Amino acid sequence: MPLNIFLRAVAGLKLSLEYLYKCPSTLFKSLNFFKYGKQAISLWLLYNAIPHLNKTYDIVHCQFGTQSFRGVAFRDINSPNAKLITTFKG
Repeated sequence: MPLNIFLRAVAGLKLSLEYLYKCPSTLFKSLNFFKYGKQAISLWLLYNAIPHLNKTYDIVHCQFGTQSFRGVAFRDINSPNAKLITTFKG
């Protein structure tokens, strides 16, 4: 995911057009900013959901509690039946 916002938007548009016909539901879920807020607006979900389109997971593990919101969104989009495990340290 490019750090430059303009390049991120251009590459995200290209990625969206490429996967629009392959799996439109996953694409639109990853862009749902009403549900996922900043993660969808920054295109983080798009860049992380697309490479895992045809994969299913039993467990989604989040290393830190502060990252668990990303794990929840990733699980909802890619593997809704997966268990979510978050490790809290400290």
